[in-house]
Amino acid sequence: MIAETIIERLSMKPLEKTDLYSTYEVNRTSETDDENELVILAVCTTAKDSISETITHIYETYQVFKIVHIGLVGVSGNVDIHSWDVVLPNTFISPESTTPFFLDFAVGENYDFKNFWLILSGICMSGEMSDDHDPEDYGADIYDEESFSILENLKQKESLDKLVVIKWVHDEAQDISKEVVLDNSLAILDFIL
Repeated sequence: MIAETIIERLSMKPLEKTDLYSTYEVNRTSETDDENELVILAVCTTAKDSISETITHIYETYQVFKIVHIGLVGVSGNVDIHSWDVVLPNTFISPESTTPFFLDFAVGENYDFKNFWLILSGICMSGEMSDDHDPEDYGADIYDEESFSILENLKQKESLDKLVVIKWVHDEAQDISKEVVLDNSLAILDFIL
């Protein structure tokens, strides 16, 4: 749903489709220097091999200046994060690793935290969740399957400094307009791009 909305709103054109990923492109004019910037959207599954192959393809094909990882997360009971909040986590852990990742990034200025339901920072636990790997036991605020794998791949390419992560909390039970949440996420994406 997120990818489809980004593709539609940015009028992106399809580039290629494989069994593991699809890519789309759009040329946007930079607000800072009036130059055209090529924006590539890669959509893949959360499987580690899919993530690895997608990132490798992007790095072999394009000159990469910035990477934005967007996706859904669940929320643990540790903090006051609500359904459809937009979270920009800066700490990433995995039950499969003893070494966390820390990101330091800025997303622009002049945004209203309350209006965007935006939460800066937080701990994201990645991997398969089980009774043995409860995010609350690890002190995580949110959890997903893929973020840690993305960070591992980008570390190998010495590109962690190019990454910004935008996550939104998903809960079908909440009666909040998904369009509002997507608008918030896309507004934050505009600050980053």
